[in-house]
Amino acid sequence: MGSKDYRDAAPLYDNEVEEQLHRRTIETISLVTGERPEAVQRLYEIVLRRFKKEARIGDYLPVLVGRKVAHLYRKHRARQRS
Repeated sequence: MGSKDYRDAAPLYDNEVEEQLHRRTIETISLVTGERPEAVQRLYEIVLRRFKKEARIGDYLPVLVGRKVAHLYRKHRARQRS
């Protein structure tokens, strides 16, 4: 992971409202994929940190990050079936 550990970076959420939006997205992905919420949260937060660096409009992050994480889980499941 590069020279800086992702957990040492600036706070991930700007406020409680933003955090709750992301938590709901994490819960939804967990329900849809059948993955443990903790595992989804770890992957989600890694993707969120990457997307947040480039984001111009933060309001779209839960949707964009959620789609990316769900896609990664679908891709992983498809590889396991092959």
